[in-house]
Amino acid sequence: MLTEKYEDADLYFVRTLILLKEWPLVEVMEAIKQAIAMGVLGDSYILRLLRQKDEPVIEQEYISIRIDLERYTAKQREPDYYDKVLRFRKEVKI
Repeated sequence: MLTEKYEDADLYFVRTLILLKEWPLVEVMEAIKQAIAMGVLGDSYILRLLRQKDEPVIEQEYISIRIDLERYTAKQREPDYYDKVLRFRKEVKI
């Protein structure tokens, strides 16, 4: 969280600066802004956000299982059935 105090703040700052060896300043700045917006601090979060940009975006397909589920029916048990099950478990001490 942003309110968290880091004893090694200088170390996190230096590690963040080292990221500039591999990524442009603009991208590091954007990752820092994203991390702050997410409420996280530390070079590992910034590094993850930078690497995430290079990963391909996977489109999630919406899958509706409602049609498949309509083929199945199940008998609704009476509530006292579950009381019997619980009583049996107490007696047997499962």
